[in-house]
Amino acid sequence: MKRKFGRDGLSSGVPGASQFLEDESTKIFVRKVADHYSARSNQTLEEREASPIIHLKKLNNWIKSVSIQLYTHQGDSVLDPTCGKIVGDLIKWDKAKVGYYVGIDIAEGSIEDCRTRYNGDAAHHMHHKAVLISCSPHMWRLLRVVR
Repeated sequence: MKRKFGRDGLSSGVPGASQFLEDESTKIFVRKVADHYSARSNQTLEEREASPIIHLKKLNNWIKSVSIQLYTHQGDSVLDPTCGKIVGDLIKWDKAKVGYYVGIDIAEGSIEDCRTRYNGDAAHHMHHKAVLISCSPHMWRLLRVVR
């Protein structure tokens, strides 16, 4: 069954979809998720390699790299709505020669980590402009208006 989307960009086939961003339990859940990711400490390479799911993470990273190279064209603008704290993804976009990158994440701490890395060592290698925004899901309403 295909879903149809209403004028607000939400699925009109899902009961209560237009109220999704208004639901108080959703707001609480989203805040908990954002707080979790904001509080995560940066891991060393050794700590990342010791992860029990390191092979899954590497596969995911490879798939993302290949997808970016296959489907991105030089000069493209990118909107990454779940960018997180990883500057490695910014490097992938840079290798694809994108012109402009906008990264958005609900976790303010992750955005700050990414911004610090981007403005630090990574800045010497980046050839595209990047804007990194911490944004609650409620800001998506604003993004829909801008669209």
